Amino acid sequence: MTTETFSLLIVDDNAMNRDMLARRLEREGYVITTASGGKEALDLVATQKFDLVLLDILMPDIDGYKVLERLKADDSTREIPVVMLTAVHEMDSVVRCFEMGVEDYLTKPFNIPFVKSRIASCLRSSKIKEEEGDKTRPDVEQQRLLIVDDNAMNRDMLARRLEREGYHVTTAAGGLQALELLDKEQFDLVLLDILMPDMDGYEVLEKLKSNETTRDLPVIMLTAVNEVESVKHCIDLGAEDYLIKPFNAVLLKSRIAATLLARDKASGQTDA
Repeated sequence: MTTETFSLLIVDDNAMNRDMLARRLEREGYVITTASGGKEALDLVATQKFDLVLLDILMPDIDGYKVLERLKADDSTREIPVVMLTAVHEMDSVVRCFEMGVEDYLTKPFNIPFVKSRIASCLRSSKIKEEEGDKTRPDVEQQRLLIVDDNAMNRDMLARRLEREGYHVTTAAGGLQALELLDKEQFDLVLLDILMPDMDGYEVLEKLKSNETTRDLPVIMLTAVNEVESVKHCIDLGAEDYLIKPFNAVLLKSRIAATLLARDKASGQTDA
C-alpha cells in the first residue's frame, strides 16, 4: 500500500508533539495537515478531505471526545477513520471512544514504529470496509487462535476471555510447543509472548515468517517488553501488531478483529 495518496490530519494542542509527529509521518510519504485544537480540526474536515484523523483528547477549546462525537454524527465525516493518540490511559476512556466509533486508541508517549504500523493497518481496514462494507466482518465462530505464553495465569485468563467472544482457542506454554502445534494444526491468528525460557518470541516469529506454510499467518505480539527496538524488530520480522501487557481487553479484541479481517480479505475469504 503506497502512502503518497493518503492525507492525514493531526489534532493536538501541544505544538512540539504535533510538529514532531507531522515531520516523521511526512518522511513516510503521507500528506500531513495539523490542527492545534478541536475547533480548527472541525473547520478543516468541513472543507478538506482526509483519509485518517489522529486525535488528541485533552485540548482546551473542544476536547477529543466532542470532536469524535461530531465527526461520527455527520454523514460527510462518519466514515473517516479516527485514531485517538492521547495521554489518557483509563479503561473508561478507551471503552467510550470505541463505543463512539474510533478505529484505534494509542497512548502517549507514543512509539513511532508502532504508530506507523497502526496507521497503515487502519487505512487498510478502511479501504476494505469502503469496498465491501459490513460483509467483511469475520465469522468469529470459525476463527482459531493460538495463545503462546509461558505464564499459565496469563494464558488461561486470555483464553477464557476470547472463548467468551466465540473464538476457538488453543494454548501453548512455550515457543517449541507452539511450533509443534503449528506443524500439525491450522490457525487463523497467533498471540505471541516474547520472554519465554525455551524459545523466545522473536525466534518463533522469525521461524513462522521464514516458513512458506506459515508465512501468511498473522501474529500479534502480546508482551511485557515495552521498548522501541523490540517493536521495530517485530514489525520488521512481519508481526501484524504489538500490544503491551497488561493489555486492554477492549483494544485487544478490536486489534484481533481488524487483523482477521485483513487476513480474510488477503486470502479472498470475505464475501463479495
